[in-house]
Amino acid sequence: RHAALLLEEAGQTEAAISLLREAADWDTIIHLILKHAPLMINQGRYPPLEEWLEKIPNGIIENNPWLLYWMGVCRLPFNPMLSRPYFEKAFQRFKTEKNAPGVFLAWSGIVESITSGFEDFKPLDQWISVFEELMQCFKEFPSQEIALRVTTNMFVALLYRQPQHSEIEVWTEQALSLAETSSNIGE
Repeated sequence: RHAALLLEEAGQTEAAISLLREAADWDTIIHLILKHAPLMINQGRYPPLEEWLEKIPNGIIENNPWLLYWMGVCRLPFNPMLSRPYFEKAFQRFKTEKNAPGVFLAWSGIVESITSGFEDFKPLDQWISVFEELMQCFKEFPSQEIALRVTTNMFVALLYRQPQHSEIEVWTEQALSLAETSSNIGE
């Protein structure tokens, strides 16, 4: 374990995880995955992250909403239909935990999996309703980055399924306003 941590400190995360996997040190592997996942996704390094996640025993993944979320993120660009069950499970766990960042990110993942699949937009109706309930529960977004992502996805969901929705203009204005003020627009 000490050698793996030294490797990770030296920027050799993949080698560190390989060593930790041999030792079945799942807690440290999970810590490293959660630490490095956002950067790996921003760099487009979906396959190695997915490989790390796939090597974790299924029971561990099923009980960790962040691991479920990241598995959904890894699969979203390549197979949106396969990503949705991971986002949905993560959403339910985050909701039970009242984890606002997780709830909103998983909700966004679900909507993106539906809109990216271009197959059947009907499920968006359910998730639009769920979102309206979430806003009553959480009242505000945990960060501007999450606000931009959720607002954009809510606008797209309304545009695809409920363009007559009484709030579509509000969501359009919010999405444009957040996009203009965001420094992370390309991420």
